[in-house]
Amino acid sequence: EHREQLYLEATQIEQLVVHITPRFQPLVYSAVYLGCRWGELVGLKQENLNLLKREVRIVGTLEEVQGGPRYVDETKTRASRRTLTVPPFLRDILEQHLKATRPKTFVFLGEDGGLMRRSNFNRRYWKPAVSAAGLPGALRFHDLRHTCASILISQGAHPKEIQARLGHSSIMTTMDRYGHLFPSLGKQLDENLEEVFQRARRSA
Repeated sequence: EHREQLYLEATQIEQLVVHITPRFQPLVYSAVYLGCRWGELVGLKQENLNLLKREVRIVGTLEEVQGGPRYVDETKTRASRRTLTVPPFLRDILEQHLKATRPKTFVFLGEDGGLMRRSNFNRRYWKPAVSAAGLPGALRFHDLRHTCASILISQGAHPKEIQARLGHSSIMTTMDRYGHLFPSLGKQLDENLEEVFQRARRSA
């Protein structure tokens, strides 16, 4: 979390997706447009994904432990346990993904049908795709979560909405990490103060 945060443009996301194995394209899109952590996505069960209502419930996580991944029916923090809306385009992508892979429990599985390990995914799929797309070599899967915050800010989302979507326990966490991305309000404030002053002078 203390490493430099990298943010992708929407066009760069498409470049990345083109070079990643089709099976994992829905995983990348979900990370970008839902803003979930790796463990939350690979630990997402079908029972917590409602495509009809376009909702996903984040209630558990897949943790990396010695001997292999282990599902924990508990999120990182209480705030991490949340319900997110799914954009229509992502609903369609996930629907096609489920039809193609027919998973029994978890939405996202490895090519062998087993639980996903971050190290294997990074080595076999992520890093080759990042390189082929011409993106910075330091780009991590976690930076897709940062990218989500950046996109939300560019679309005018309120900090509280971003906090809720990312599952931050405090608005201060959201502002500490992404406050520098919000456009400066100085000019607008100055114009508002000018209007207040001029209105008061006219009425005096």
